[in-house]
Amino acid sequence: LLGREFSELPHLWSDDRFHPSPEGYRRIVDALLPSVLEALGVQIPVSVPISDSVQDLDVAASVASREPGVEVEVLDDGAGRLARLRRRLPLVGRGEPLGPTDPAELEAVPAEDENDVRSRLR
Repeated sequence: LLGREFSELPHLWSDDRFHPSPEGYRRIVDALLPSVLEALGVQIPVSVPISDSVQDLDVAASVASREPGVEVEVLDDGAGRLARLRRRLPLVGRGEPLGPTDPAELEAVPAEDENDVRSRLR
């Protein structure tokens, strides 16, 4: 998924050249988290159409495979052969945190129920 990007950008690797750097981990999370959230049923806008153009599914898949962050949306009215390209929205920096981030404030905040957190993400 990100192989070409990691091979072309050495700063995505840590000093040991085995583990990703913090920026490398961020790129991995940016690529995987939207799909994970969607699979868990968390409803947030995760992608936008790149354009209104429609391509054959094979062409769209080929383009998306070369561009990190681009996905293929199969069109319902295209008999399974027509698709549109969509770009994943970055999840980092999309707004204010859901709660306190200061360590002193975190100690004073009671633990939340998982359902409360999910409802706030919708």
